[in-house]
Amino acid sequence: ATKLATLRCKFTEAGEVDGEDEETYGEFEDLEKGEVVDGKPKQPEHDPSDEDQKKEKKRLESKMAQKDTFNTQYDDSKEGINLAEGLKAEVDKQATLNKEFEGDDPEARALFEGFRPGAYVRVELGQVPCELVKYFNPKF
Repeated sequence: ATKLATLRCKFTEAGEVDGEDEETYGEFEDLEKGEVVDGKPKQPEHDPSDEDQKKEKKRLESKMAQKDTFNTQYDDSKEGINLAEGLKAEVDKQATLNKEFEGDDPEARALFEGFRPGAYVRVELGQVPCELVKYFNPKF
């Protein structure tokens, strides 16, 4: 049983086997420095997680400041107007301007308003001989 315990001690971390803490972390003499050292593991003087928390808090404050500046520049919700409402108002204004051309013929209307969506078609032809451009007759 003792051989099994010593073998188990070699393959486990220190302190995992019952009663091994005293033997593993006992006092010993450092022969190079000539001083007696208490074998207990030292606790860090400052908590590294405390430093990480400070960095995280500083990062979050910076992020919130950037978000506030972005919101003040691009979000007009404080005034009650947002981007979608602004675009809708612009479209409505253009529609009222276009109403004065309702009685005109389509060509005159296209000169002032521009072509309406769906009123034109763009056709791209691929692998067409160059002679088509040279000898094209639109009356045919």
